[in-house]
Order: sequence, then structure tokens, then C-alpha cells
Amino acid sequence: MHGLFNPLPTRNYPVRFEGYDLSPIGIFIPDKAPLYFEMRQRYTFHKIRLPIYQGFSIKRAQKPSKDLFENDQITKRMYLSRMNEDYPTLLKYAVEAASNAALAISQVKAKGYQTNYKADASPVTEADLAAHNAIKEVLQKLPFPLLSEEGALPEYDERKSWNTYWSIDPLDGTKEFVRGSVEYTVNIALIVNQKPVAGVIILPETQNCTWGGPNIGLFCSKTLPNIDELFDDKYRLQQNEFPEVFTAVVSRAHLNSKTKYYLSKLEEKHEVIKTRRAGSSTKFIALAKQKAHIYPRFSPCMEWDTAAGHALLLATDQDIISLETNKSLKYNRESLYNPPFIAGKTDFYL
Repeated sequence: MHGLFNPLPTRNYPVRFEGYDLSPIGIFIPDKAPLYFEMRQRYTFHKIRLPIYQGFSIKRAQKPSKDLFENDQITKRMYLSRMNEDYPTLLKYAVEAASNAALAISQVKAKGYQTNYKADASPVTEADLAAHNAIKEVLQKLPFPLLSEEGALPEYDERKSWNTYWSIDPLDGTKEFVRGSVEYTVNIALIVNQKPVAGVIILPETQNCTWGGPNIGLFCSKTLPNIDELFDDKYRLQQNEFPEVFTAVVSRAHLNSKTKYYLSKLEEKHEVIKTRRAGSSTKFIALAKQKAHIYPRFSPCMEWDTAAGHALLLATDQDIISLETNKSLKYNRESLYNPPFIAGKTDFYL
């Protein structure tokens, strides 16, 4: 498609698009940069930059309206693909959502809470749910589904068609949170075609925030960052040299026999190694900041436990390799449980 044209045939507006109402405000110029759109959400107007076709005003649908594409799924996928291109802008929403979740967790902790247990015996608190709601309030402004540990989990038949979605752990490391450790995090990642393209991890206790992704770079702040300055050089992470002693970071709560065996093989190779135990997604932060060489994982965890950290690693030429496929870990699989994996620079793997 080239040149100038009216993107849609004449019809009654507004029309429905992925939960939003769109009305044309001009002529679409496909080769130009995306414009700002006005989006209405609960009577509040936000200016957002979404890389979709120009020539539309956009707002959250207030009542049912006609499907924009009706049976034209090819055009629908084309529109969505244009929306997917502006990862830095979408990452701003993720950082805002994670910051709000971190504050919500701190408020719950300050007033006290009860701990309940899920069917799998894992703990859940009011802080988990408050963080989930804070994230949802921000990200539901965008037309991508949310896959959150504390939300309703769709069946695979529904989500297998998701090309783009948010993978969310509102409070990663609830055990650490309950026992009074600072090593619990808020994790949000944007997944496109089964790969993390942007992510953010925040430690609510310290407000330390790390964000980035492949083709975005890696950024860090010791306090919750200014969203409007998110990609300024003042936040860009200056990489450290790797430690002189080969360092493996492992789970504080899940150091099983297979992990110990792998560590013994690393020791045979390097003669001397240092093992550092850490909770939640702080292990990925250590890798991304090159404070450790490798993170082996042989015990169960979920995709939302790794997605944000994976995005940060990809920003630094590191990866998470599935030991089932020997390829980069993919997301939105039929099972949301991760296979055993090794994270870090592939040069360091056995």
C-alpha cells in the first residue's frame, strides 16, 4: 500500500477495534511516522503514541459498536502489526504500571496483611492482588491481552492466537516478601511472536528499577524513574566487567540436586567458582549487570517468572536457552511451565 488514500470505506463511525472506538480524523499516509492519538479511559483523556494507521482518533469503547474489520482478518493483523512496532513507547506503559504496583505493594506491607495459599501450596497475599490491579489499570488502556499470575488464565485454545500480549508477575517472590526479605520484584514483559521484546523489573523494597529490551538497550535507576525521561542517557546502564572468579547465580529457594550437579561440573571446568544465591528475578538483574556469568535452573517456574528478565538479557547480548530444545526460550507455549534452562551468555555454558 502506497500513496494517499482513505483507509476505510464510508460507514457510520465510530467503529470497534480491539476494545477501542476509532473515528477518522484525516487521510492515512502510510509512509509517515505515527501520530499521537487521544484515548478516552474512564472519562480521563490520555495522549498516547501508538504506531497504528494515521487518521484516526482512538478512545476506549463506551458501548458496543461495529467491529472495524468484520470478517477481514488480514487487515486486522496488518493493523495490529503496525501497533507492535513502537516498543519503547509500550515499555513506558509497562514501567508506569510496574511503578504503581511497587507502590501498591509497599502500602499493603505498611498496613499489614494476611497470607493465604493457592491450590499448589504457594503463598498469595493482598499485596499480590493489589499489584495485579495496579498493573491492570494501566495496561488495559492498550489493546493487548494480559497474562498475569494473579489474573484469570485463558485456555491455550484462546491464547494460542495471541501474537502480542503482556506477561506479568505482579509480585515475584511472595515467599521472600512474606519472610521479610527485600528480594521480591514486579515483573512485566511485552511478548511478540513468542519472544520478549521489552521488559521491566522493579524491587519495591528499594525502588530499584531496570528496564529495556533488544534494540532498546538497558536502563537502570536506583529510584522509580521519570517516565518522560525513561531513555535518557542518565539512566542508560554502564556495563561492568564480569567478575574475575566465574560466578553462578542460583535460586535461593530451589537449589535442587540437578542444580548442584551442574555447579559441580562448572567447578570441574573452571576449578574455582563462586555461587551466589538470590531470590525472585534479582538473578536476572545480576546477569544483566554482568555481576554473574550464568544462572542454571532445573526446578519448575512459570513463564512470567522469566519473561521480563529475558528481555533484559537480550538487551545485553545474553539469552535464556531451553535445555529441551537448545534454543532461545519461547513464550505462550501450551504449558506455561518453563522447561529447565540456562541463562546468561552462551559462551559460558557447559
